[in-house]
Amino acid sequence: MNTTLCIPRIKSKTNKRFIESTLNKCKFGKINSIVERPLYNNNDYKTVTIRLKIDPTTEYGENLMLNIKNGISTKIVYDKYDFWKMVIAH
Repeated sequence: MNTTLCIPRIKSKTNKRFIESTLNKCKFGKINSIVERPLYNNNDYKTVTIRLKIDPTTEYGENLMLNIKNGISTKIVYDKYDFWKMVIAH
């Protein structure tokens, strides 16, 4: 299932390679693209859009699909207590 997801607020210093590496560790599926856009009112943060082909045969891919279907955000932990909130992009 191809889908577009969004991390609405992430620190501007976070580079694309780190985002991709973190998402690959989650084993949701294959990342097609990652697009970064600055937040219009705050230069310290940006928005990230991820095009992802979810693998429904994995536990994590199945859980992500269920969260999307139910309109629930997914939290991606990247450093002990720090996390990104990932939602379906509209």
